[in-house]
Amino acid sequence: MSPLTNHRNTKKGIAKGAFDRNNLFQELEKGFDKLFKYDRLVSDSSGYYNTMKNGCITEEIKMQE
Repeated sequence: MSPLTNHRNTKKGIAKGAFDRNNLFQELEKGFDKLFKYDRLVSDSSGYYNTMKNGCITEEIKMQE
């Protein structure tokens, strides 16, 4: 498994399985925030950044609220 792979939940071919980078970043943020008691703003999260970069307009509006 590689974090740079583009395969997502595949069952066919050479690469089986998946690696979800978004989930990795979210879990790392949660762990860091809990360990260091860091109060992360929503606008500083990887989920917010990913939505603003790749999401549709309705998702972007929902995140900004």
